[in-house]
Amino acid sequence: MSILTIYHGSNKEIMKPSKNKGKKHNDYGQGFYCTKFKSLAAQWACRFGEDGIISEYEINTTELDILVLDEKYNILNWLAILSGNREFSNSTAINNAKFIIDNYIIDYKKYDIIIGYRADDAYYRFAREFLSGVIGLQTLDEAMYLGEQGLQVFIQSERAFSEIYFLKSYEVDQEEYYLKIENNVEKANLQYEELKKENELKDIYLREIKGGEINENIIPKIKIK
Repeated sequence: MSILTIYHGSNKEIMKPSKNKGKKHNDYGQGFYCTKFKSLAAQWACRFGEDGIISEYEINTTELDILVLDEKYNILNWLAILSGNREFSNSTAINNAKFIIDNYIIDYKKYDIIIGYRADDAYYRFAREFLSGVIGLQTLDEAMYLGEQGLQVFIQSERAFSEIYFLKSYEVDQEEYYLKIENNVEKANLQYEELKKENELKDIYLREIKGGEINENIIPKIKIK
């Protein structure tokens, strides 16, 4: 038997997670978003500047199909999944998102669980700017390691939900964790601006990818911390 311990940060205890209560326009679609790291769940729980709750679970993964994005996929495969679930207002980003989906989407919905990047506000901005042509591929890849966004464990199938067992919950003090969120975001944004300057002249932009001007082998593989 293979057991995975996961944590969810929220403003309330969630004893029985379910797919249909999640937001539809999240990174991987509607489902339940968790992490393997209690400290990261604590930050998620306090992200609105209020005290929060961490709910702890065990999930039996023995019979489940798990997609670990960094095993064989590249950053554009991840971006294709994100583009199919998030919304963009910029017309250039919308058109480029369609190109990414058409060319790099993978059959991720057949899996019970997905483990991959988490695109909070800062990292979602990086993806938007790549799709808008503001930054290139190298900058996007390097930006995903700025700050401490961590990775997330996404539960999406009814089979997976049937294997989740609630263990306990913890209260989280926003005075300890909200400042960490603010510092991480500020640090990521400052480092991001430096990356943009460093890579501006040597980067590979989406227009070049669309024009077939690059070798597919140079697209960075996903490297999850």
